[in-house]
Amino acid sequence: MNHEKNIPAQQEPPKKDPRLPGPDEDCGRPQGAQPQTPQGPRNADRVKFPKSSRFLTRRDFESFKGRSSRLAGSFLCVDVGSSPSSRLGITASRKYGSAVERNRFKRLVREAYRQHRHEWPLLDLHVVPRQRAKQAKLIDIETELTGLLHAQRTST
Repeated sequence: MNHEKNIPAQQEPPKKDPRLPGPDEDCGRPQGAQPQTPQGPRNADRVKFPKSSRFLTRRDFESFKGRSSRLAGSFLCVDVGSSPSSRLGITASRKYGSAVERNRFKRLVREAYRQHRHEWPLLDLHVVPRQRAKQAKLIDIETELTGLLHAQRTST
C-alpha cells in the first residue's frame, strides 16, 4: 500500500542558472555600444603582402635559380635577379631551426622588404637564412638586406 498517494509532492523552488547574470550583475557593454576594434600591430597601418609580390610555387623558385646571382652576408644569403616586377621568396629549411625560429626569420625579412621595397630597383629576391640570423633583430636584417642590394647595384 502506498501511503504517499494523497500527499502533494514538495518541490524545491527553481534554482537560478549560474551562467545567467542576475539583475545586479554587470551585463557587459551598454546598449548601442560599438564593438571594440582590435589593437596592436595587426591593425596599425598594415600593408598587405600580395601574392603578386611573392614566389608561390616550386617552379617559381627553380626557374629563378638559373638566372640569379648570389650575395652573402653575415645573417642571410640573397639570390638576386632582374624582373619586370619585384617579388620575394624566403626559404628557411628545418636545418635552420624550429618552426618558431623559421617563422620569426620569415616575418623579419617580409617586414624589411615591405618597408624598403620602394627604394630598390625591380628585382626578384630569394632570401635564405644563416645560423647567425637567429639572434638578428629587424634592424639587422634591414641593414644587411639594404647593404647587399646596394653593393649589388653598384657592382653591376
